Amino acid sequence: MESIPKTASPVASKIKRGDATEGRSALEAKCYKRDYSKWVPYKQARYKTAWDGVIPWTHKMINWLPPDVARFTASMPTGAIVFSSLRFMRESICGDWSGYAFLRLDLKSDAARRVRVIIEDEEVEPPVVSIVSVPQGDWVTAEVNLGSAVAERSLDLRRIVNLTILVETGYHHRQSAAGVILLDNIRIGRRGSRAVLPVVRDATGAVLPDIYRHTSKPPGLPALPVTPDHAPLAVEAPIVVDMSDCFARDDLLYIRDGMPKLVSVSPVGFIGAFDNGRMIVGCMLGKTKGAAVRPSQVVTKQTLDGGRTWDVVPLEPVYNPDHGTSHGSVIDETGSCVLFSSLGCAGGGAWFPAPRVWGLRTFFTGEQGWQRKLCLDYRNSRTEGLLDCEARHCTANGSCIRLRSGRMWASLGFVGRLGYTAVAAKFSDDGGATWHSWREGKHAAVPGSADTSKVRYGTYGYPRNCVTRYGDGIAVVWSNEHGIYWNRLDGDIWTGAERVDPKGEKQALSADLYAVTLGEKDVFVTATQIGGVLHWDGTSWAREPITCAPQSPLAVSGDRVLAFSAEKHGKGFNLLCYRRSAQGEWSEGDILAVEDVPLSKRWRGGKHKRALVAQPYAPPNFVPIAWATDDAKPVIKVLRVPSVPR
Repeated sequence: MESIPKTASPVASKIKRGDATEGRSALEAKCYKRDYSKWVPYKQARYKTAWDGVIPWTHKMINWLPPDVARFTASMPTGAIVFSSLRFMRESICGDWSGYAFLRLDLKSDAARRVRVIIEDEEVEPPVVSIVSVPQGDWVTAEVNLGSAVAERSLDLRRIVNLTILVETGYHHRQSAAGVILLDNIRIGRRGSRAVLPVVRDATGAVLPDIYRHTSKPPGLPALPVTPDHAPLAVEAPIVVDMSDCFARDDLLYIRDGMPKLVSVSPVGFIGAFDNGRMIVGCMLGKTKGAAVRPSQVVTKQTLDGGRTWDVVPLEPVYNPDHGTSHGSVIDETGSCVLFSSLGCAGGGAWFPAPRVWGLRTFFTGEQGWQRKLCLDYRNSRTEGLLDCEARHCTANGSCIRLRSGRMWASLGFVGRLGYTAVAAKFSDDGGATWHSWREGKHAAVPGSADTSKVRYGTYGYPRNCVTRYGDGIAVVWSNEHGIYWNRLDGDIWTGAERVDPKGEKQALSADLYAVTLGEKDVFVTATQIGGVLHWDGTSWAREPITCAPQSPLAVSGDRVLAFSAEKHGKGFNLLCYRRSAQGEWSEGDILAVEDVPLSKRWRGGKHKRALVAQPYAPPNFVPIAWATDDAKPVIKVLRVPSVPR
């Protein structure tokens, strides 16, 4: 038997002398009495929360996860950490468990409790989890069969990264009991070794549940619910969308009295259209500039009459749009939208997975326009839309598309269990209700996307990224301090990461990178650190002969590509459109609008995210765009830009 040093646990548990199974001391963790069913967002009751008690935060979401998902992900919000290796094992000889058959640890509790033992190697997802029942009173040994984990989950015993032990303190609406639990003598044992104390085991084994397996097929695109109006449009003046009425609505959770009446499409904002008459715009309300980012809220409005009237489409509460929410993606030509949000910290940090990233979906449904798909369906006590549990910090850079097969793909910049940043790729065949890694039972990092040059725990700087169509599969483009890269997924095989441009840019929150595909394999890219447009023609990359500003939004409309550029003009800016014809020729920049004040830049001085958005895959006759100016007026401006000017 070999013991893992107790010093491997830099967590809140304290050393208690006098009651131990090895030596003279053990780790003691206090269990506090909590009722998680009554938690509200961040416990910030000073905010106006008209739905308090009905829609609390991620903790209630966790209570309503499917049992097979809750087993592997409902950790920090439902448990108190007794021990965590915090990646210590990977950096020491303690991470090599090869040749050993069992993990054992001794536990003693003052009340009957359930304890989770969570094991991660470098790639397994979800983790290997054993849940043991610890009786009241006497010391027992919890035993995990490592051989079963290897056989069922391909756990790599040579590269163990994290071991976490926590006691469940609140689960499925149960109120937890206060008290203490002791932990001692964590060790690995070879086959044939015996435990001295009574042994408790998890009888369920290490089998990967069906909900994590690749059993689904692409569903195909749904039939259009109504006939679209794609009649040619003439050049028009911008439509002004007044958002001031949103500040008076109590049903927009997380709005505080006295919230500054500012709006922007940065760092969160999107624009989508189904046809000439039906459009949707998402934007930020409130203070989003500088470090004091809250109170703020993301709201959406739609028009069904070509922009004459606009009505709110309820969106689930977004509590951290400054650092834990993507800018929002319009996923296809119907204008359906997906917004990824951490919905609060969800805890966990570096030591284990937590149900952190959720997909908030607003789909076009027909005559009534857009409707949200609930992540937290409190009426039916269930959740859906959980995207990712590998991220060890709040995430802000992500994108989503829907392929012609009906399969949805998401890309997400994150910091993972090893402390490196990378980009994940996950798919959904049920409209974003459930998401799967591109490889079954392993984490979803795109090969070649990990930046191993430094460890970044505690950072909000993730690779900016974008997923786009490529043949029958996808291409993922990302950028970091070392340049712009991409990789393509053909079936289950990635072609290999390649550097597109050597110019790097410091990773940042909500930074922009755009990628769209014309036809099957013509890919166009713009990014924060470069001006102009990069183009992959199916064989090689080249720079297109236009000079649009960095991070110019791109769009495909019919057989044309459009780039939208905000170019400084005096104290304000000119909004320009560059059009690429079906023959591959770019037009000069047409001035769409002239503003006398700067474009709104709402994130830390505005270096990384401009308040200008476009629908990447738009109707065949026009592209909707939206922007906000820095004049403190609560309005968003929307413009329908004809693909072919008349």
